[in-house]
Amino acid sequence: KMERQCLKDATIFYKIKAAEYKEFTQAKEGYQRKVERLKYESRKAEQKIRDAQWSETKEQRDGERKERMRAQNLRLAAVAAGCQVFVGGLLNSCSEADLWDFFGEKASITDVTIPFDRESNSSKGFGFVVFEQESQALELIEECNGQSVAGISHKALSMKVAEKSRMQIE
Repeated sequence: KMERQCLKDATIFYKIKAAEYKEFTQAKEGYQRKVERLKYESRKAEQKIRDAQWSETKEQRDGERKERMRAQNLRLAAVAAGCQVFVGGLLNSCSEADLWDFFGEKASITDVTIPFDRESNSSKGFGFVVFEQESQALELIEECNGQSVAGISHKALSMKVAEKSRMQIE
């Protein structure tokens, strides 16, 4: 009888421990699913924030691109309507406003462009001025070519009628 009772107690003890283990593993699996769901929702929210930021910067880049294209089309139209002059020997600190002031006093101009170096963000030392009338441009080339102008050039200005780029030709 005693052996049976011991065996019965051991079986009951085993069943209790098995039930406790099963309950523990189910709770553990439920907790792991909950943690995984929270991680997924967190990643999903982070991705939503990144998508919003990306679309915002995309809209900004698209706006800047459209503005550059509009400015480029205006420049091409100005070049087509007038005469473009190359101006070399400019100071690195020379701005488009300086060229507008200098040449605007002498003739009517429609556009001024100074290319900048992307890395150093400084002037490349030359620019382009678009005049409304070719006769005014040719007069200024004769008058200003070889002159040194304070605030604009560090040496003599080099001026000539600019050759049209491929884009301007097309």
